[in-house]
Amino acid sequence: MITFKYNQYTPEGTVVHTKTIGEGTTLYWRSESVQVMSDIWEWLPVAYYEENGRIAQRILNMETDTVVVDADIDAVCKRIFNNEYTRLYARESASLEHEAQDPAVKGRIVKVVAGHRKGTVGKVVARTEKVYGMGYRSSLQYKLAIALDDEMVDYHHPNGKVYKNYKNLVWVWALNCEVVNPEVDYSAAEVLAQRHAEATVLALRERFTEALADQATANAQKIAAAA
Repeated sequence: MITFKYNQYTPEGTVVHTKTIGEGTTLYWRSESVQVMSDIWEWLPVAYYEENGRIAQRILNMETDTVVVDADIDAVCKRIFNNEYTRLYARESASLEHEAQDPAVKGRIVKVVAGHRKGTVGKVVARTEKVYGMGYRSSLQYKLAIALDDEMVDYHHPNGKVYKNYKNLVWVWALNCEVVNPEVDYSAAEVLAQRHAEATVLALRERFTEALADQATANAQKIAAAA
């Protein structure tokens, strides 16, 4: 629980209010380097608490603010775990979906959707980078060799060796192609999200346990000093 004071300015004068946040969700507080201006950093106390499944923080004024580490750690960690898992799974899934739609990958079946080869469908068997466009608008783009079927022919290399090569293939720009029926394996996103969420919760539990112990020690010292 974090309790702090703030001023409200009215025509009648300044009114001092007291506000409480993080009740039942305050995890720990510590001193850390905080950027207070564009080029100025200060060592300040910062309290961390959970809010709607996210870790929030507040810079403290130790002369007027009070902090009580009082989180229901099991409930807080459950909400944070769910939020972190959902957030990272969505991000990684979107990345996997984007990668699955990349036509410039050998072995993928692609369809040409623009250019003079529009409508051509085949398997990507090779790729190379070429300059696309002219002048200041030019850029390096992938050009793909698309095999129209599986028929192979012998290719006699100048080094004397004979290689198998596709007989019917065309070269097209990757930006003019789309992947046919892209397949996405979401298992990698699940594993990564699970590991990240578990590591986040584990670190929070450790910091909370340390903060709770420090708080108990400080309270015991106060009681001993007052006796």
